[in-house]
Amino acid sequence: MRSLSALSVAALLVWASTARALPELASSAPALELTPVDGEPVLLQSSLGRPTLIVYESSASRTQNWPFKKKLKDLVQNTASYREQVALVPIADVEGYNFWPVRGFAADAVRSESQRIGWPIYCDWKGDLRKALDVKQGMSSVILLDRTGKVIFASEGPLAEEEQQQVLELLRVQLHVPRVD
Repeated sequence: MRSLSALSVAALLVWASTARALPELASSAPALELTPVDGEPVLLQSSLGRPTLIVYESSASRTQNWPFKKKLKDLVQNTASYREQVALVPIADVEGYNFWPVRGFAADAVRSESQRIGWPIYCDWKGDLRKALDVKQGMSSVILLDRTGKVIFASEGPLAEEEQQQVLELLRVQLHVPRVD
């Protein structure tokens, strides 16, 4: 019986060491090279000086945070300071599509979605960005960085209404936008 519990503990330790977790609050964002489907790579650090909202999703998880993305879209369309001063970094987890000829179809889908939303979508073809951001595969992850590149919010899965409001309030504070009640 004793070897069974030792085996269980060993299995738990192995599982825990490979489990992914979100970036810790107040930690610095990792150095990332973001690759849009078309265009030149961009360094995440180029957004320093502006709050940066990272939304990491796969095709399977892209609907998890539609309510939040709708609120964000309305805010950006109706408030010029948000569009101009927030670095929005949507990242598509396309690792499972990184082989010929499927990669071309995936790139076309990302290109089309990027044109639809009017914002570049960055592609994670090898899973490197997912690993660097420490997010789970198949989950919608939302990470907000302050102007200095420190994590001030991180969540995965569908955001509850309170979390959606928290992100929007953190953005408002970062931009020094007066509260509208």
